[in-house]
Amino acid sequence: MEKIGSSIIDCFIKEIKKKDNMDKMRSELIDPIIHHTFKRLYPYIVVVSIIFVATFILAFAILLFNVRIHYK
Repeated sequence: MEKIGSSIIDCFIKEIKKKDNMDKMRSELIDPIIHHTFKRLYPYIVVVSIIFVATFILAFAILLFNVRIHYK
């Protein structure tokens, strides 16, 4: 039983590693998954980027105000 399972798995791996099958899996399976995932995550990436930039600008403004008040 183990020998049959091993040979089936080896045959499956050989078929998957063929260039035509790799290209088909990439174009029909992997690329759509990545595209869909990025499409769903894009708004969150934008929001996090905006929050990061706003936080950096706010921290810089607070630093400038503190320096200005300190040297008056």
